[in-house]
Amino acid sequence: MRVPNFSVVGAARSGTTGIVNALRAHPDVFMCEPKEPHYFAFHGKSLDFTGPGDEQNMNKRAVVERQKFLSLFDGAPSDVVALGEGSVSSLYYSQESIQEMLEINPEYRAVIVLRDPAERSFSAYQYLKARGFEDASTFREALALEDWRVEANYHHLWHYRRMSLYASDVKAYLEAFGGDRVLILFQEDVEADLGAAMTALCRFLGLREVDLQVSTERVNASGVARSKLIGQTLGGISRVGFVRDLVRRLTSFEFRERVRNRVLRRTSIEPEDRAFLASYFESDLEELGSTFSRYGIARPMWIGRI
Repeated sequence: MRVPNFSVVGAARSGTTGIVNALRAHPDVFMCEPKEPHYFAFHGKSLDFTGPGDEQNMNKRAVVERQKFLSLFDGAPSDVVALGEGSVSSLYYSQESIQEMLEINPEYRAVIVLRDPAERSFSAYQYLKARGFEDASTFREALALEDWRVEANYHHLWHYRRMSLYASDVKAYLEAFGGDRVLILFQEDVEADLGAAMTALCRFLGLREVDLQVSTERVNASGVARSKLIGQTLGGISRVGFVRDLVRRLTSFEFRERVRNRVLRRTSIEPEDRAFLASYFESDLEELGSTFSRYGIARPMWIGRI
């Protein structure tokens, strides 16, 4: 039985879906379906997350049994070099994930995509808001609810600030795998030049550098619905499980992404909300910067901006 040898581990809302889709188009790569089985974070567990939508989504869809997870790779052609998956929970739950990755494959590799932490937090809020799960009327109100939601066992995407604390998780991967088996990319660089990111990924995973016809259009977008009716429609599809599953069966991922990009209006975090979060992220970014320096990794611009 062939086993996976790499994961795109996160961070959530940082462009991992685009990376996975680009890798899926490469002839030397097999990416499992679903993109995010969430196995490494939750292996062997019985999930009972309590947030809106958690029962229909995370609790039912996560793959928690090893054999079932490995069976996701049964269809991999014998000549592919890289077998991977893209669960963003694997960065946030780094300790659980790293141990299981190395048990499955001692030569495991991790791709980490990071984003300005304030923007990542805001994007997660917009994502849940657009899908009709988030009922807080403002981002600041949602941040105020975070501690309560964590205590009430809402799943990780609701942890707006906490999932943007990268330092300890990035350090854990670098220490466990070594700098040569961890590739760190930055969302703004990937968005600006997907071709350069793919070149780095090909070298990291030992793939042929081939000319891929990959769309540069945003995928898995967050934003504000362009009208109240659109917002209600998107929310209804997300909340009603059989409707969401029917839409997925009847339409392609590419079609759904084209629709999403046209009906959602991209917005940015307000300056006052960024300032409000600055002190929360300050020490974590200092630690992350020190780790980057230790491993010879160039710092992104946002480490000095927040």
